[in-house]
Amino acid sequence: MSKLSKREYSKLRKNLEKSTLKELTSPLKKLGWKKCQNTFWLVDNDFFWSVSISTHFNADKTVVRLGVKPMKIDPILWDIFNLKENHSAPISFRENGAFTCSSLPIDDICIMDSMDISELITEIKSWITNTFHLAKINIINSKFSNLIEAHENQQERGAYAISLICSLINESEFNRAADIAKKYESGTLTSAFTMTNSDSNTFYYHALKSLDGRLTV
Repeated sequence: MSKLSKREYSKLRKNLEKSTLKELTSPLKKLGWKKCQNTFWLVDNDFFWSVSISTHFNADKTVVRLGVKPMKIDPILWDIFNLKENHSAPISFRENGAFTCSSLPIDDICIMDSMDISELITEIKSWITNTFHLAKINIINSKFSNLIEAHENQQERGAYAISLICSLINESEFNRAADIAKKYESGTLTSAFTMTNSDSNTFYYHALKSLDGRLTV
């Protein structure tokens, strides 16, 4: 890097990013993954899985992240916000579209990629395959809302509050969903990520309206 200008180095990194995504497409496709921008995704057992590939432009490293969410929680969000058109969007919309539930980060790896491209591809593919296999076992044997509540980013910043509420609704935990929505709507709890509808009311406001009539005493 010392022999290159910042601009030249950044250009090399961008080329590496393009090459990495291109070279990963075929082997991951054979495993069921489909590509969308710098993300690969697949649907397995009614869960939407995503793998993001982030090539750093100012350092010799690539970060790979695995995330997951139930397929049913995005439609719950769309129903709450009355976004009927989103139901007919391509499945990949769940990863990069507006008004979607955040996936829960499962694991990530930072690879020092001064190695050649073939070694980088091999390491990324191996990590995805192994991590996905282990994560599936944990997901199948867990309640998804519990996984969200236990995540550090949710506990500290309420980062997945919308996904949590939609997951609780999906699990028919209507009272718990309403209780949490009330706390975020009132400001008792705060979230690092907020969402409002065209009427300027928050997701939590609309979630409470949607839950009205489904609560038990």
